[in-house]
Amino acid sequence: MIAQYLIINLRRFGDIMTSAHLVSVLKKNEPNCRISFLVYEESIRAAQILADVDTIYAIDRKKIATLKENRIFSDAFALNLLTDTLEKVKAVSWKSIINTSNDFVSCYLLSYLTYENTNIFKGIRFNKFLNAQSSNRWASTYNDILTSYKHTPIHFVDCFLGMANQWQIELPLAKLHTNPDYDQSSRENFAKIRDRIGGKNKNIQLVAIQLKASTIEKDIPFNSLIEFINLLLDDPRLYPILLVAPFENERQYANELNQMFNNSLISVEADFLAMNSVLKYVDILVTPDTSIKHQAELIGTPLLEISLGPSPFLRQGPVRDGNLVLTPALPYRSWFEKTDIAHDVIISGQDIFLALKIRLGFESSKENVQFTHHLSLYQAKRDSCGTHYNCIKGEQNLNHELTRCLANYFLLKLHGLNANLVLSFTYTENEDRQIFEWLSIQKQNITEVTQELLGTLRCLLQFNKATFNPNQFINSLEKLLSFTEKDELSTLAILFFRAELEQMERKNTLENIKTTENMLYLLKDDLALLVNIFNEFENMIRNLRKAGRQPQKSKEGQDGTTGQ
Repeated sequence: MIAQYLIINLRRFGDIMTSAHLVSVLKKNEPNCRISFLVYEESIRAAQILADVDTIYAIDRKKIATLKENRIFSDAFALNLLTDTLEKVKAVSWKSIINTSNDFVSCYLLSYLTYENTNIFKGIRFNKFLNAQSSNRWASTYNDILTSYKHTPIHFVDCFLGMANQWQIELPLAKLHTNPDYDQSSRENFAKIRDRIGGKNKNIQLVAIQLKASTIEKDIPFNSLIEFINLLLDDPRLYPILLVAPFENERQYANELNQMFNNSLISVEADFLAMNSVLKYVDILVTPDTSIKHQAELIGTPLLEISLGPSPFLRQGPVRDGNLVLTPALPYRSWFEKTDIAHDVIISGQDIFLALKIRLGFESSKENVQFTHHLSLYQAKRDSCGTHYNCIKGEQNLNHELTRCLANYFLLKLHGLNANLVLSFTYTENEDRQIFEWLSIQKQNITEVTQELLGTLRCLLQFNKATFNPNQFINSLEKLLSFTEKDELSTLAILFFRAELEQMERKNTLENIKTTENMLYLLKDDLALLVNIFNEFENMIRNLRKAGRQPQKSKEGQDGTTGQ
């Protein structure tokens, strides 16, 4: 029997394309399987370019909303329109239904589709008590950790693979639909551009620049684009190609930019299908956080992402080895939309040009030329520990880097992966003291959490005794959960505990108390793992100090130290 997989993603274009990595892995592991998507009608174009997707089910939420809000028609018309789509989905015998969006609607739909067979759901759904229910701790990581912990130490793609029990080190290139005519036109026209611009220089690099993102906050500043393009035009090895989507506002923006260069620039307008052909024949893409960056990664086009606004690259940035992200340094990042305000950090055209030369291998990250203040350049690396990012140039905040790297290591160990402790940054001998101060704060925080944990357990163990004080137990539990408001590493363990507490099924008081007790002991185990990690890390730093050396450059050209 052919295995059938359904992936639910009710988010935007880029999120659907991020899910495409899971599609490629499923096809690699089970070549004969059939994969379907459930998406919103307005996002169907992103799913349609994925050649390994056999069936696409679309929910027309705009039409449903129109019927629902129209006073003339019964609400039954809207409900019938939704159920018509869902009944087609329910008619299939699915091996797994994987929720990669984890919003309220997708969770309700997953509950409906798996009501009669709860064993096939992956991700988050609602149980019969309307409590969130995780299929495994990877699902909790995606739903509860990455939405609350600003350092986002795990990538979305790794969560998808973990949720689906499809962990994979190497991510295959995706199979994308292309139009043969678009392919031929792109190949021929870009060849002509190389001949005309490069002349005898047959190795001229075509630099595609995506001009617009989904929000102004994520856009590369207009003046920075002008400066960057001028630098490209001054370098005989490089030539810019402007990319825009087929929308009037983007056409107008490209025209305004082109006017600054006497309308001499080449601008390419392409939808998703045509963009596949364009990206195949350029040498590199420079882009803000857009769906196009995910498209380039699926194809394998080299990438430089300019990460601005509320778009934390740590959870949805590049996954291909060597691709770069130029970003405000971590303390200056905007982490969560609507709840976090970014500092005013400007990325100049010169900064982008320097990062581009590093990505193309024209210049080493070790050159003395520096970025402007408060910028960092990260390089993507994928190995047995999933996707992680190495700070290879620019400003790094030691405390943020320590938190990011050890949080990643803790989560990997928590999920049972055979990970090694890797510091993806360098530090000087003078910073040893700062490292041990940071470590001391983390240990003190774990001590405080453990004290509250033990106090909560003591209250709970009095349940069957006359001395049991329910108010004292509730107060102890509230104090324990208050640690979720901090940004320390122990916060990760408390967030898992809170998620499990919120997902607890409603049973009788005795069973609920017993379940809570088991959760508290699991939290105790998680904290013990974190203590072991701190000890391992401290021993690594002390051994490096004794050996008189600092983190060395790894074989892949990254900066990092690995403790075996």
